[in-house]
Amino acid sequence: MKTEKYVMAYGVEQDRLRAILPDGFTSLRPVLRINAEITDGESGYLEFNTAVERDGVKGWLNIGDWEDV
Repeated sequence: MKTEKYVMAYGVEQDRLRAILPDGFTSLRPVLRINAEITDGESGYLEFNTAVERDGVKGWLNIGDWEDV
C-alpha cells in the first residue's frame, strides 16, 4: 500500500476563523492548515486544522475532515 501525504498552509482572515471556533477556543494565528492523504492513487482523506489555545494548552484544532475523497 502506497500512501502520499501533503500539508499546505494558507493565511486567512482571523475574524472568520474566530467565527467557526467552538466556545472556549482562542485563535492563535490566521492560518488554515490542510492535510491531504492519498492511498494507492485512488482514495483520499482531507483534514482542515487551525492553531488554537484553550485553558492554557496550545495546539491544532481539527475543524473539518472528509474521509471518502
